[in-house]
Amino acid sequence: MNKAVFAIDYNAISDGFCATANQLNFDGIKKNWDLDAWLYSCR
Repeated sequence: MNKAVFAIDYNAISDGFCATANQLNFDGIKKNWDLDAWLYSCR
């Protein structure tokens, strides 16, 4: 159906998150628990 799938990781110690998200074709990002402006995009 060509719909976006998002995944967010709030746990900074999970090293395999981006690899898994990319393998599953998810648009993964990492965020702080504070929900501030910082983010890391897996792609």
